[in-house]
Formats: sequence, structure tokens, C-alpha cells
Amino acid sequence: MIRKKGKKIKIKTHINYKAVSGTVDNRNPKSLYLSISSWGKPKIDEDVNYDKILSSINNKLKRVVSNKLNTDMFDSRRYIIDFDMKSSGIRYGKKSFMNCEITLYQKLKLKLSENNLQIELKNMIEARKNVVREYMGCSDMLQFSLYDGRITWKTNAKGNRVFTNRVKTPVDVEGIIQHIKTSI
Repeated sequence: MIRKKGKKIKIKTHINYKAVSGTVDNRNPKSLYLSISSWGKPKIDEDVNYDKILSSINNKLKRVVSNKLNTDMFDSRRYIIDFDMKSSGIRYGKKSFMNCEITLYQKLKLKLSENNLQIELKNMIEARKNVVREYMGCSDMLQFSLYDGRITWKTNAKGNRVFTNRVKTPVDVEGIIQHIKTSI
């Protein structure tokens, strides 16, 4: 019988990014990955070279990861960063999907579910290390959010119709009004 070796754990954050940590082999976890995804929307309506902006974000990400990586847990000379956002689809008023996967090689070979490892990964995203905010939050040209902006109706368990966004979380009416005002 073939058993599944990989494991994935969602990292709960309060920022505008979906984050997942995982490994392809949880029994012998030499490496792990941190996957961060979001929707990016241009802040200004100008003709901009987004190839240059995305390249700058990618370079900032590499510097921040190399400078802030916990060298007690991870090999600072071995990591892979795959930043993916297509510049051809970026236009004012339209959101584009962004995915960033950071592969880290462990020194201690901790299992993915270990608390120390999960705390360190969460810290990389939002707390003391601020990797995400330092390379994506500082962009003057792009604003990132967790959902793509498409709002739909959904009927809840009580039979009431409620607004939802694409990640299937309820949205309050004030939030929708605010969203519509900022979209215009």
C-alpha cells in the first residue's frame, strides 16, 4: 500500500495573503515550502513597466529572505524563491493573481506540525520578520488583497441571502458599499 508522504498546513494570518506551509516528505523533512498567494491591483492609472516592478519585488524578496532567515533552523545558503505574477495581465482596475513559493532547507529536520517550526514560518509572514510586508507591502504601484473583488450572493444555512467574496467568506453590506466606492 502506498502512503501519502507530503503534508500541507494552512497558516492563519490577519494580512491580505493566503499562506500555506508544506513538505513533500513529512517523515524525512529535509526541505519545506511556504506558499503565499494574493491578488494584486495597480494603485495608479498610468502606463507603467510592470516587468521592472515585479523584478524589483522579486529582488527585494531575495534580499529580505537571505537577511532575515533563522540560520539556526534553515540553511541560509540554500533556498529557492519562485515569485509568479504575470506582468502582461496587469491593468488598472483589474486584479491579477500572485503566487510566491519559498523553499527552505532545514538543518534540524523538524516535522511540519512542530510548533516551533510553525511559529517561525508565521513570523516570517507577519510578525517579527515581516518578509511579506517588506517585499510586497512596500510597493508604490501594487496593492494586494486576499480576494479578487468579485462579489456574489450565497444562501446560508438559515435560508438568508448574504454577500460573499470569491474565498467564500461573508462580507458585510458596509464592506460591499466601500468596495463599490473604491472601484469606481
